[in-house]
Amino acid sequence: MRLYKPKYKDPTTGKTRERPRWWIETRDHLRRTKRFAGFADKAQTRVFGINIQKLIGCAGSGNPVGPELSAWVNAQPEKLRERFSAMGLISKRQATAAKSLESLLGDFKPTLLEGAGTPKQQRLVMSRLRRIVAGCKAGRWQDLTKRQVITFLDGLLGSGDISKRTYNFYVQHVRRFGKWLAKELLLAESPFEELTAKRFNKRRDQVHERRALTAAEARKLLATTKDEPKRYKLSGYQRYLCYKLAIESGLRCKEMRSLTPESLDFSACTVTVLGDKTKNQQDAVLPLRRGTAAEIKSYCRGFTQRARLFDIPHRSSDMIAADCKAADIDYVDQAGRYADFHALRHTCGTLLAAAGVHPKTCQQILRHKDIRLTLDYYTHFLTGQEHKAVESLPDLDSKKKRATGTDGK
Repeated sequence: MRLYKPKYKDPTTGKTRERPRWWIETRDHLRRTKRFAGFADKAQTRVFGINIQKLIGCAGSGNPVGPELSAWVNAQPEKLRERFSAMGLISKRQATAAKSLESLLGDFKPTLLEGAGTPKQQRLVMSRLRRIVAGCKAGRWQDLTKRQVITFLDGLLGSGDISKRTYNFYVQHVRRFGKWLAKELLLAESPFEELTAKRFNKRRDQVHERRALTAAEARKLLATTKDEPKRYKLSGYQRYLCYKLAIESGLRCKEMRSLTPESLDFSACTVTVLGDKTKNQQDAVLPLRRGTAAEIKSYCRGFTQRARLFDIPHRSSDMIAADCKAADIDYVDQAGRYADFHALRHTCGTLLAAAGVHPKTCQQILRHKDIRLTLDYYTHFLTGQEHKAVESLPDLDSKKKRATGTDGK
């Protein structure tokens, strides 16, 4: 091992000068010359170099690194540990294990785009994981225990910051990070393997419960909105057409935003949504009413083939809330249920059921994998339906009174 100070020529005076920091020159276990930046203090640099030589000695002899030397390695900057790993002085596992949680999250982030992952999902998962790390005040992965995560998430749930559904999403994200961590560190199992989700009931535990508009409310909303002034960069007619299409097709807000003139087949009266915009990642071809198809065809004349038809704002709930107010429709009813944009999809399912459409057909239009979701969640009872159902029963009163008594008298 050689300690030295690099020399350089001063561009101002032309004189040769020494750098203030000491450097180490040594040979590794493969006899390759390696140089490391030391410190301004020579003695401190010498101790630093001796520890590097101890690492080289262990790599050359095949002996394991002792606990004292391991602790010294873990205390070094991340870039230096990565260099030790690249040189073969420490294992990749040891280099990874000593990283900060923030650095590990950065390494984990690209894996979220594998498969059907999207940048939007990636941002959401990372923000939730960082919230957990900050809430648990963990600097290293060893500091983030299952008990800490459960305590933090239970606190958020108890304060009402998150719902049971969101709690379960947090658990999914942590478990996925734990599996990746176990693979990277060659652990026997994920440190969060036993982390469990909450039992979630879509009806009871939903924070933002939605309702379906009645046929009368839907007509009133469309008729009023059609003549309303421009709001959120959309004219009254654009919002009217947007709501009408959503009610009749069951399209989601994200799917509506993706529509262009190319999405519509006016001869077949269908609308197509590509798989990268649908929830199940599959292309969807949905039927349109002929009258609605004719209105949209006329509306499309001012657009290029790939122009977006409906520039729906990010806060679509604010837009429809304003139109509900103008139409004198309760945006939030007495039961606390909302009539936001996604409620138009509930309206579609409910009106189809009220019209006597077969449940399997409703499921097909709403594109649900499980028919129970269609029946239990997207089909609501409308006022008066029970009375109409009872009135539709056959009349049980006989027109001729039967003879009673002895001998048929």
